[in-house]
Amino acid sequence: MEHLHGGKLGRRPPDPLVAASWRRCEDLHHLLPDVSRPVLRFQQSEIRQRAECFAEMLGDGLGQLAPLESALACGGGTLLVSDAEQVLLPLTSAAPADAAMVRRGIVAGSCWDERVAGTNGIQMALTAQAPFTVRGADHFFVALRQFSCCSVPILDAENRIVGALTSAAVDRKQGANQALAATVLQITARRLQAAMFRRRHAGDVLLSLAPLDASDLDGTVNALIALDDRGRVLAATRRAARMAGGECPDAMIGKTTETLFGIGFDGLVGAPGWFARSDGRHPAPLGLQVSLPVSARRTTGPRATVPEPASPPRDVEIPAEAEAAFGEGLPVLLIGETGTGKTTLARQLHSNLNPTGAEAVTIDCAQVEATEAGRLRLRLPVEQALQITRDSGGAATLILDHLEALAPVPQAWLVELLSLLEERPAFPDGAPTLRIVGLFARPPEDLVAAGRLRDDLLYRLQGARVVLPRLRDCPLMLENILMRLAREAAGRRVPISAAALGVLAAYPWPGNLREARHVMRLACSRAGGRPIRSRDLPSHLAAAASAPGPEAAPAEARLVQALRATGWNVSAAARMLGLSRSTLHRKIRNAGLDRPGSRPI
Repeated sequence: MEHLHGGKLGRRPPDPLVAASWRRCEDLHHLLPDVSRPVLRFQQSEIRQRAECFAEMLGDGLGQLAPLESALACGGGTLLVSDAEQVLLPLTSAAPADAAMVRRGIVAGSCWDERVAGTNGIQMALTAQAPFTVRGADHFFVALRQFSCCSVPILDAENRIVGALTSAAVDRKQGANQALAATVLQITARRLQAAMFRRRHAGDVLLSLAPLDASDLDGTVNALIALDDRGRVLAATRRAARMAGGECPDAMIGKTTETLFGIGFDGLVGAPGWFARSDGRHPAPLGLQVSLPVSARRTTGPRATVPEPASPPRDVEIPAEAEAAFGEGLPVLLIGETGTGKTTLARQLHSNLNPTGAEAVTIDCAQVEATEAGRLRLRLPVEQALQITRDSGGAATLILDHLEALAPVPQAWLVELLSLLEERPAFPDGAPTLRIVGLFARPPEDLVAAGRLRDDLLYRLQGARVVLPRLRDCPLMLENILMRLAREAAGRRVPISAAALGVLAAYPWPGNLREARHVMRLACSRAGGRPIRSRDLPSHLAAAASAPGPEAAPAEARLVQALRATGWNVSAAARMLGLSRSTLHRKIRNAGLDRPGSRPI
């Protein structure tokens, strides 16, 4: 296969998948191979949020990255970790092994979506759903042909591809190094899935599978099945399903160990260590080992039961910057849509740094009118907080809720109060006498720009800020959050069917965590102890998830209109739409729009 470029005849890569990718780059994405720096990079705030979500998803598995990084470095490779949207995440400690990688944009935040970065290892591994090596000449862009990259998909507890591990290096055409990199990447990817599966099913009985004739069990470290206390399958990894006879994981749900392996649950629990099982349905003898939940390991008798206690509410993870500012008495701003957990985080800040037990006082700014009664409604809670400080000997916390709804006149009153509070002396040991947390449902800069918020009020309130992501912005964490909410609602672990998870994942969650908590309470009630099915969910979820939404078409139309009006000047169009450049780039890609003249965006 040949193509003509720049007057020179070049050869298309021989691999069929790579050749297909090249065709898409030319014919569908309209990319040009000689672009000097083809890689798009996200803003730091977006990179940080993606990295936090990904690290939360990996959990204890995050510790597997450091030894992998060291192993790859011995062969001259650099470890790259990317999410499902092919964005490199800052989850490793070392800089790229070669400065040329940095010059070509192979850094944290760079996006390796084929529509932007052309043919590359990360995209190919996700497309093939298998390990994939793209050598130098296989890259579509000439600027990347000095590098070789080997990528392996990362699967989560539900067998979904959520990212990739990649070894990138200067291409020295050393096949042995690439084969070694592929091996260690696959081992680590399996360990990551095992860690996510074990955490997801921490309250369940786990069954580990391994062929008895295998010398290295790392190849099957993620061959795991979750069982209920009757030996019925709740979930399984793909590798475990293949070893159990080639069924897909979903087809195993509800089946018993007796059906799958010819041994009852009691027999498995009573067998010490590995239990050999050879059967015509399996290609090789299997080792089966049961791991009981920690709380169930002290039980006696022939039958091991799995208690299902209610999951206590988890503490909210507070960013170190916000906690440090709050401890010093600096105001902290919490910004997020309704239901994202601002109030919960504010109270967690207060309780973490308040050993004296002093109370928190909340002012609902939406209820403060521009009248004398409104002035008292604002001032009295402040005096109440100061009285709590005097009585308890510790700093009280003043929570200013719904600041976006505070009228102009009360804003002036609040500025006066904050000025007076700033002049108050601290405790003799330097501790503050009052701590302040402000809650905004909209970005305060937008309110200032619209003339709805005094800039001097914002400056007085902004010591540190935390932006709470919307539920729909954290797809990697959504399932774990819903499972936790279901467990809180039912007082025990409640499985959610794949179909129901699909509906839940497609729903936009305008009410965020608060709405999700209500939905899961209703679903658990309807399920009546069974796994949650699609029919147990509120009917409006399926309708909202399947409909494109009334703003879908107008939003794309506005996007096209802004690009045309600015002559496809992305920076100018982003300002017109009130978006960051990286967000606009992403919307352009998602809409499948092409710049006139077939130049990459």
